[in-house]
Amino acid sequence: MRSLRATCSFDAVRDWMRERERLLKRAEGNFERSLELMRSRDPQLKEDGFSLLGPLACAHVEDLMAEYRHPDTIDRYWLLELIADSASDQAFELLVEALDHEREDFRWRAARALQNLKEGRRLLVERGLLRDGRLVMDREGW
Repeated sequence: MRSLRATCSFDAVRDWMRERERLLKRAEGNFERSLELMRSRDPQLKEDGFSLLGPLACAHVEDLMAEYRHPDTIDRYWLLELIADSASDQAFELLVEALDHEREDFRWRAARALQNLKEGRRLLVERGLLRDGRLVMDREGW
């Protein structure tokens, strides 16, 4: 009886791996399909979608920002990472909003991204968060 259960379990894992491989091939280089994977309830597929979106982020900053602002969105922090990594001036306003987010990880990520933008560096200096080219996160409220 044990070997039958083990075989069934092995078959299920093998089937899942095949399906995952199929989905990854289908989504590679495709923004919408990669975003769809990131919306998955399966944690591995969600992470795969995030990884596939990385190289596409620069070309789809506006789409990522719209997804970030959508009320029923997927993991906002991952979207913020993708937006921040794009180093796009288009993301300035969203990054400024995230700089005031209630969660420290959002604020930190936004500050790191703003360092890469000319206007962002100016804003960080004005807020006392950038001194001598380094982020200072010891300010009250951080």
